[in-house]
Amino acid sequence: MKSLILTIAYLWKDTWSRWFEQPGSPLAKGVVVAILSTLSAFLLIGFYLQEKTILNKIEALGANTIVLKDTSAQSQGSGGGSTTLKRLFQDLHPYGECIFIKMIPIVAKDSFNGVLPVITSEELEKKYTPTFVLFSNTKPKNASVRLRLQNNYIDAIVLQSPDWIQTSGFNEVLLIPKTWEKYYNNLGTADWLIFRDLSNQFPSLETIVSSIQKLKKSENLRALQIISPLKLRKELQKWQEKAKLWKQALIASLAVVIALICGTISVLEFRQNLYIYSLMRSFGISNILLYLRAFADSFMVANLFSILVLFSVYSLSEFVFGNFGFSKLLINESINHPNLWFETAQILVGVNLGVLFGSFPIYIALKKPIGLVLN
Repeated sequence: MKSLILTIAYLWKDTWSRWFEQPGSPLAKGVVVAILSTLSAFLLIGFYLQEKTILNKIEALGANTIVLKDTSAQSQGSGGGSTTLKRLFQDLHPYGECIFIKMIPIVAKDSFNGVLPVITSEELEKKYTPTFVLFSNTKPKNASVRLRLQNNYIDAIVLQSPDWIQTSGFNEVLLIPKTWEKYYNNLGTADWLIFRDLSNQFPSLETIVSSIQKLKKSENLRALQIISPLKLRKELQKWQEKAKLWKQALIASLAVVIALICGTISVLEFRQNLYIYSLMRSFGISNILLYLRAFADSFMVANLFSILVLFSVYSLSEFVFGNFGFSKLLINESINHPNLWFETAQILVGVNLGVLFGSFPIYIALKKPIGLVLN
């Protein structure tokens, strides 16, 4: 046991002294690993940010939300409402939350002359007791806001915007009582139906959208528009499948390149010290210890440079990916998320696989008979 400890201590001291005497060798390995790790890290972070961007779009649209818009009532200039949406309201109501909305073709204005779309809805009027409600995420909640509605001035209560507001494509919306709707019937309305699937059971959102699309085609409902997250879901699924293949190819390529370059450098070092290695073997030092010494040399250098590079890439991510159009908030949230750390940790797996494969020629060379080398 004592001889083993002394042998390991000698090999470690010899490795340490060789690094200082010939710094070119560890630096060459380190620079190669650093360059490859930098490229891999930026690619993996880019994959993750793109996936998060699509996910955020789905969340903003509403993961289980369908918006149906019928402009036929507006084109007819009547206030009767869309018979198509009323029929769909009855069909979809058992499977989730339905909100029937009339979009009045007028706008309200705040004190800054900001334009606000105007809607009426029996379902929302039952849910929210205030007479006039301004749905907004930018104005103070429960505040009273003075608005101008054509020639009238009204006071509206500010409430937080429901998810379907963004799904409909608006940031702020003014809800007025149904009793005011009669004053604008002659202008026509654009009717909306908001459906949220809360059951997570059959029929699925895909089945519902498919049925509505068939109805639209069969009855030639050209004025009916369907807004759903299904397209983004498919886009996300395709991106995840492609990204998975790219990541696997990236890690495999990283391992192969490091194995070839660092392995070549290690073999050259081994040949320079082949006679000394053979003498050590003749003194009773096992081949495994000598192999582990060569492996540990590359292992420590590669991991040290790779870890330093990862931290450097994280610190530069906001600057680099900000220039590619990603928001700073998304980048900062992603950088601090454990999932991204797990993604980039795969680089270390590729690096160490490369070091392992690159050291195999040394293990094979150590099996060469001592006599052949010393002679």
